[in-house]
Amino acid sequence: MERQKDFLRSVHLLGGQSHEGPQTASPLTPEVWDATAMATVSYGHGISVSPLAFAMTYTAFGNQGNYVPPVFVEPVDAARVAKSQVMSPETAATVLGMLRETVTRGTGKNADAQGYEVAGKTGTAEKPGPDGYDPNKNITSFAAVFPASRPQFVVLVVLDEAQPRTGDQRTAAYTAASIAGKVIARAAPLLDVRPVLTASNAEAASLSVSEAKTP
Repeated sequence: MERQKDFLRSVHLLGGQSHEGPQTASPLTPEVWDATAMATVSYGHGISVSPLAFAMTYTAFGNQGNYVPPVFVEPVDAARVAKSQVMSPETAATVLGMLRETVTRGTGKNADAQGYEVAGKTGTAEKPGPDGYDPNKNITSFAAVFPASRPQFVVLVVLDEAQPRTGDQRTAAYTAASIAGKVIARAAPLLDVRPVLTASNAEAASLSVSEAKTP
């Protein structure tokens, strides 16, 4: 139990995050850290944190296990940013690979912005109310790192009671992940992130150029 709490503290999910930007909400945590709390917190229930705190945990996966605190003042002197090792480089690389698999083969497929190697995780939680969790209302999220082979950016999309345009697809796979993919596809070129062309993508690009030159 203490080991789990120590890790949550190390990535500032139990508070204590210090930065020069705007104030953020304090986390909501279990009143009693018993076996039930340990189990539910491990998959994201029983604890609530600010979007900023949530997003910053993903910096560790893209920095060989180093947590990078948020900086809001430009220019940023990378040498003065106080990183902290919160997991081993091997663990960070393993999780990053799993996050990439989630996008290429799992629930995050709608976030797969072609060429930008998105690695991320969907999150769907029933919204709590006065009578407990409401099965008809969701808070959905998608947190991502990209490009996975050379991480540079973290993206977090959180939606409160997202309503699909068609059907009953209210989970993060269809709401937050889809938005994240579109944001990354539009933002990456503006951030000077060059896409990684796979063999199939390169062939398609070559074909398009050949067709464009055909009289």
